[in-house]
This record gives sequence, structure tokens and C-alpha cells, in this order.
Amino acid sequence: MTGAHRRDHGRRVTRILLATQTVSEAGDFIGLAALLLLAYGSSGSVLGSAAIFAVRLVPAVLLSTVVGSWLERPERRAGLVAFALLGALAVGGVAMRPTFLLALVASAILQGARTASFGLQASVVVDQLPPVRRGPFFASSGVISQSATVLGYVCGAALTTEIGPRIALGLDAATFVIGAALLAQLPRVLPAVHRRRPSPTAGIRTVFREPVLRLVTPVVFVGIVGGLLPETLAPRLAHGAALPVLMASMPFGGLCTSFFAGRLGVLENLRRQLGAAALWGVAFAGGAVALAVHAGWGALAAANAVAGAASVWIIGARTTYSRFTPIEHMAQVETTMVAMIAALTSVGTLALAAIATVSLPLSYALAGVPVLVLAAVLMRPVGEAATSGAAADVAAELS
Repeated sequence: MTGAHRRDHGRRVTRILLATQTVSEAGDFIGLAALLLLAYGSSGSVLGSAAIFAVRLVPAVLLSTVVGSWLERPERRAGLVAFALLGALAVGGVAMRPTFLLALVASAILQGARTASFGLQASVVVDQLPPVRRGPFFASSGVISQSATVLGYVCGAALTTEIGPRIALGLDAATFVIGAALLAQLPRVLPAVHRRRPSPTAGIRTVFREPVLRLVTPVVFVGIVGGLLPETLAPRLAHGAALPVLMASMPFGGLCTSFFAGRLGVLENLRRQLGAAALWGVAFAGGAVALAVHAGWGALAAANAVAGAASVWIIGARTTYSRFTPIEHMAQVETTMVAMIAALTSVGTLALAAIATVSLPLSYALAGVPVLVLAAVLMRPVGEAATSGAAADVAAELS
């Protein structure tokens, strides 16, 4: 393939993946808002909303261990289409019969399909796009994700509070079908070739063999634990027109900064990633103060927006993973990371929601202070690695 053909091919793959993400993620968050409000209305407690995230633990564990190692096997395009159609069936079932139990089942299935799709998509990106195009791709992907989250939460919450969850969930199912049709236009991507099937722990072992990823991963794990707390607590803290605004406040902050941070490459430097992660922790601490002094939902929405603005460090982290993971392990590594993040958010959201039933400020503080402390602690070893030049990969990452 000539250079011109390779560039055209890469642009086509990029357009298809980003168009699919635009459609499907808007639907995802319309549906998620409906599921959260359905669960809250059925249970009368934020623990009901937290359960929508908590049930994701089972597929997360399976995909990060047993199932994830098989994702290197199937042809990528067929796998992506199949998982999109599975999502449509799961959401469509709840749309026809919107009950709390079916909402929990659908949430678990959706997490499994979403996690596997992320792994397959990451493998397509690494296989089809040259390294120089991956950073801009992840930046564009981050902008789309934040935009879809804002639009989805606002529309989903508004539709559900006004006319119930059926229409919102039906729209979500339709976007899965549209996404499958778009993904079918991808070029055929052959699976990675292994002499033997990777072990269930190959993904996480690949991550911790790399010096750079060993620094990034703990911050990702600790920081993501409270990442879904604002959406989970929103039904308790706001009503009427304020509810969609509060639910969308955190992704709105991310939308405001993700495009510029990703495009300008400011977060490819690991120390800047840690600085943004520390700001995330400060913002959650500010939210705790707002709740403690009863400052109102507007002040909390502002703190959420700052946390969302700081969350763009994830764009840098995703680019870092794509740079330092061998292509033949990319699908399993991405699946493992997404699955483990889902597992941590499942447990963390449920635990923080339980704490919120006793103390709302404490739940927000626990979501932010640990990542602030960890980011501050890691700043020094990162700086030492940069100045000593002990590892070439670390030096390149920090330059």
C-alpha cells in the first residue's frame, strides 16, 4: 500500500469509527440517564441508581480475565457489529418492559458489550492508524464522548422525567442498530496471530511490565473510582429543570477542555497528566465543601464541571497505553483496562452512594482526595525518571 493510499485508508477508518461513536454514545447516555432515573424511581434511593453501575462488576471481572483473552481471536469488524447488535437487544428489552430488574440485567449486558467493543476498537486503531494519527484520534474521540455525554444526559433525563423511560431507551436501541450498520463498512481487520491463546492475566501483566504504564495505571484506577458519583447522586440533589443540568455538568466541563488539550498534545507529558489528575481531586474536594455548607446545586454543578475539565488527563493516558502496548496485545490490554475500570467504578459507586446516605460531603471528599494524594506522591518519581534517563521509554514519554 502506497503512502497516499495508506493515508486515505487511515482517514476512512477514522471517519467510520468516529461517526459510529458519535451516534452510539449519544444513545448510550440517553439510555443511561433513563436507566438511572428508572432505578432511582423504583427504589427511592441513590443506592438504586448505584446498582445500575454495581451490576457491571460481573461482566467486568469476566472480560478482564476469562473472556478478554479470547478477544484477540475474532475478526474485528464482525466482532464490533455483533456487540452493537447485542446492545440493541438488551436496551430494547427494557424499553418494552421498563422494570428495575430488567434495567439491572441490561446494564450488565451493556457493560460487557461496551468493554469488548472498546478492546476491539483499540486493536483496530493500533492496527490501522500510524502512531502519529492516534493522538488526534483519541482527542477527537474524547471530544465526541464528552459531547455525547452532555447531550445524552440532558435529553435522557428530560425525556424520562417528562414522559417516562420508554422513548429514551428506544432511541438508545435505535442508535445501536445505526452503529452496527456503520461498523459494517470498516475494512476487514484480521485477528492477531498467537502461537497459543494468551492467559487470562496477560493483559494486566503486559501493562505492569512497562515502566510508563506502571506510573499511569494506579492513578487511573484510583481516580476513576468516584468518576460516576455526580450522575449517581444527581436525582437526590436536584429536581425539575435543574436535574439534567446537574447530571450533565461534569461531562460539560470535559467537553470544554478535551478538544484543545488533546489536539495540542499538552497531556502527552506524564507530569501534566498527573497535574490534571490532581485538579480532579481538588474539584471533588470543592464539591464536598459545597455540600457541607449547603451552597446549592449550582455550586455543586460548578465543582463537577471543574472535575470534568480535569478529566481530560484520560486522553493522555489512552494515548500512552496505545504507544507502549504491543499491537498483538492491544485488544486484550484495552479490554482489561476498561473492564477493571468498570469493576472499580461499580464497587466504588456503590460504596460512595452508601456513604452518601449518611454524609454527602464525605462521599465527595473520598472520591477526590485519594487521587489528589496519589498524584502528588508520584510527581517526584516521575521527575526523577525524567532527569536520570534510566529508561528510554520513560524519558521519551516525559520529554
